[in-house]
Amino acid sequence: HRRAERYRQAPSEVVVTPGSGRSGSPSPEPEPERERDPEYVYRAVSEDDLMDLEARGKILPKGEGHDRVAHVQGKSTAFLSGSLIIGDSRSGAAKFDSGFGIIKINVELLYGTGSDMVGHSALMATLRADNRTRDRDITNATNAKEVLISGGIDADAIEDYEGIPPEWEDVFN
Repeated sequence: HRRAERYRQAPSEVVVTPGSGRSGSPSPEPEPERERDPEYVYRAVSEDDLMDLEARGKILPKGEGHDRVAHVQGKSTAFLSGSLIIGDSRSGAAKFDSGFGIIKINVELLYGTGSDMVGHSALMATLRADNRTRDRDITNATNAKEVLISGGIDADAIEDYEGIPPEWEDVFN
C-alpha cells in the first residue's frame, strides 16, 4: 500500500546545501523517472488459480526464485504474470485465457496485501539486458504488456472478473 501511495505524493522540495553538487561541482546523473504503477492489471486465471483462491483465498506462484527471464520463458518461478491490458486472442491477458476467465486486479490493493509488482518497462529492460533472452521472449512480453507479481494475488485485490465458469463464481462471493 505504501508503494502505491508514493506516486500520489507531491514531489519533495529540493534543499541545496554547500557541497551537495549543485553549486559548481559535478552533480550525479539524475535517476531515471520511475514507471508509474497502473491502476489495474489483468490475469487470465487457470483452474489451479481458482483452486488456490477457493482453498487459501490467494493465487500463489508455482515455483521459487525471482528469475524474470526464466519466468517469461515459461519456467515456474515465484512470479505470477499479469497484463496491463485485457486485449484479445493475440495480445494481453486474453491471449492466455484457457477458458477459466480473466480477473481485474487493483494494484493499490495488491500492494496492501503485501505483494509486489515488476512493471512492464522494468521487465522489458531486464529482458533486453540478459543474454538468455530470445526474440520470442521480447515479442511475447511486449504483446502481453506483461508485468510480474510476487507474493501472490490475494482475493481482496481482485476487483472484478469476466468469463469465469459458473461453477467457480462462488469463489468470488
